[in-house]
Amino acid sequence: MKGPHLNIGSDAGFKVDIMLLADNTGSMGSAINDVKANFVSAYQQLLTSTDWDAEVGVSYYKDSTDSDPFVVLQEITNDDVLLQSAVNNLNASGGGDTPEGQLYALTQLSERTVTGWRPGATRIICWFGDQPGHDPVTINGQTCTLESTCEALLHTNTFVCAFSMDPSNNLNGSEQQATVVTNKTNGVNDGEYVKFNVVQDGVVDFIFNFIKKHTP
Repeated sequence: MKGPHLNIGSDAGFKVDIMLLADNTGSMGSAINDVKANFVSAYQQLLTSTDWDAEVGVSYYKDSTDSDPFVVLQEITNDDVLLQSAVNNLNASGGGDTPEGQLYALTQLSERTVTGWRPGATRIICWFGDQPGHDPVTINGQTCTLESTCEALLHTNTFVCAFSMDPSNNLNGSEQQATVVTNKTNGVNDGEYVKFNVVQDGVVDFIFNFIKKHTP
C-alpha cells in the first residue's frame, strides 16, 4: 500500500487533527520541559497564523518494560486548559534498554477511538524521540513490527511526521524506521517528512512550524 501525499495547503477551514507523540523516557527531559512550557502557546500561534480548523492531542510512549509504555494524555481537542493539564503530566523517566516502544504506540494511535480523531479531519501524528523502536515489540499481548505498523497507519489514512532529537539523533536506527514510516504514510520516497538533529529546547515550535510551512 502507498499512502496519499500529505498536502494541507492554505484552504480556509481546513480540518486537521494533530496528535503529539512524545518519547517520554529519561533522555528526553529537555524536550519534555519544552512541551510543558510551550505546547499551548504554539498551538494558539498555529490557529492565529492559519485559517485551519485545527485540534490537537497529547500522547507518549516509553519502553515495553515500563509500567506505562503508551498513554494518551489528551484526545483531540481545542481546549487549552485540558491541553495544559495533559502536558503537565509528562514526566521523562524510564526507558530500559536503548530501543523504545513507539511501534506499538503508532499502531495504537492509528486504531484507538480514545484518540478522538474527528470524522473528516486529516490525521497527523507528530512523533519525536531520540532512539529507534524494538522490532518486533510486544505490549499488552499485541505484537507490532515496522511493517505491521505502516500497514495499520495506511489502513486508517493516518499521516506521520517524525523528528529525531539531539544529542542522540538516532530515531531511524539501522532499519531507517522513521524514514520508512513517514515515507509510507505520506506516499513519498524522499524522507521529506522526517527531520534530523532537532534541538530538544524549542522542539514544540519546530514541530508546529514544520506542519505549517513544510507540510503544505
